[in-house]
Amino acid sequence: MKELLSAGGKKSRQIIEMYCSKIMGNPKK
Repeated sequence: MKELLSAGGKKSRQIIEMYCSKIMGNPKK
């Protein structure tokens, strides 16, 4: 996950976090 965040940047990071939140079912802000 960290690798994706570093490679994607801020925009991708937000998308990944939202995607992760949906998978885990816990909104992370």
